[in-house]
Amino acid sequence: MVEIIVLSRSMAEKVKADVPHAFISITNPYSALADLQINDLTQGVLRLQFHDVEIELPAENEDEMTLFPMTQEMAGQVIDFVKSVKDRIELLIVHCEAGQSRSAGVGAAVSKCFLGTDEQWFKLPFTPNSTCYREVTTAFFGKMFTGQE
Repeated sequence: MVEIIVLSRSMAEKVKADVPHAFISITNPYSALADLQINDLTQGVLRLQFHDVEIELPAENEDEMTLFPMTQEMAGQVIDFVKSVKDRIELLIVHCEAGQSRSAGVGAAVSKCFLGTDEQWFKLPFTPNSTCYREVTTAFFGKMFTGQE
């Protein structure tokens, strides 16, 4: 199928891919979208905004904001997006702010769903966000998916 790479936002913004590719861009809510290098070989960009948390964390006071995790709706968007571009790309670039948790969780899940393996994503420097992994694999398999085989 396709090579999947996971990057930090700053690294993803510098990528000038010279093969057919697509981006899954994960940023924090209320922050600016990543300034990705889109070119004629870019086959699509999916932009998602959610926090790097496992569960919703309500604000403790009005000076704070509620933190929102990835939702099942967003996970469905990931699956639909990958299905729509997978036959036209050689490279899938997944990024979040640091390139270690949210993007690794999504990258691991996409790898498991479409390539049948996720083991490379459960090694340092990655610490896949378990909510991202669970939501995306559940969206793909249609039921709760518990993880590595």
